[in-house]
Amino acid sequence: MSIQQFEDALLEIEKILEDNPGDLSSRAILAKGYFMLGRKADSLKEIERCMREGPEDGEVLNAYGHINYGLKNYKLAIESLEKARKLLVTSPDNLDNLTLLGAVYFGFGQTQNAIRIWETQLQNEMRKYAYYGTTVDLFIAYFKDGQIDKACEKINIADTIFNRYQIKELNNTIRNFPRAIIILGKERLISLRKSKILIDYFHYLISVNSVQYTQADANIVDELQVNLLSNLIATEATGVNEKPVIKFVSRLLASADV
Repeated sequence: MSIQQFEDALLEIEKILEDNPGDLSSRAILAKGYFMLGRKADSLKEIERCMREGPEDGEVLNAYGHINYGLKNYKLAIESLEKARKLLVTSPDNLDNLTLLGAVYFGFGQTQNAIRIWETQLQNEMRKYAYYGTTVDLFIAYFKDGQIDKACEKINIADTIFNRYQIKELNNTIRNFPRAIIILGKERLISLRKSKILIDYFHYLISVNSVQYTQADANIVDELQVNLLSNLIATEATGVNEKPVIKFVSRLLASADV
């Protein structure tokens, strides 16, 4: 959806609210929409009205959590999203709520709570792309928490999903980067502290790969990955012959068949 289409959609919601100002669901959507467009003052005005009129409404609390997450008010975001989770148990919106709630916990440094929430989501998630995304989220969370075997388990599941559905939006480079992190972590060639750099970089690659880019761009990304891994290995691996490791990781990033 383009920005113009998004703005047009919000105009339609504004028209709905002119006829039915008490429609809290539409007002909550409008508040989130304003926030996404950078209209923070309008967003806060709408969400504050929603919270006054429907403080126990699941959709309102969900929107309030989204907005506070965007404002980096993590404690408020967690409180609202947890309340929304309990109120939206049977709603399709609950799965998106769990995605964000896990992300807030993860961003707030509460990795085990993020794992708890994402595992709950995984039990109910039927959308193949979202299931893949949540599995990768769990890989990252388990790896950051030092649970390497669990991280391996999740990335194996992600591989199975990738093969089953042929997710075209993710190329082999993006797909295999987590495997490179796991191997380096398991062999203690990098510390878990340094793995945080790789995890952040993995998130960056996912965002880059979500838009169209040329093969030349993809080659640059591949080269950046290998250079990053080379630097990390060189600074962390004492007494290890790094060249074979870098060669192996390079092959791993390029193809699933190593």
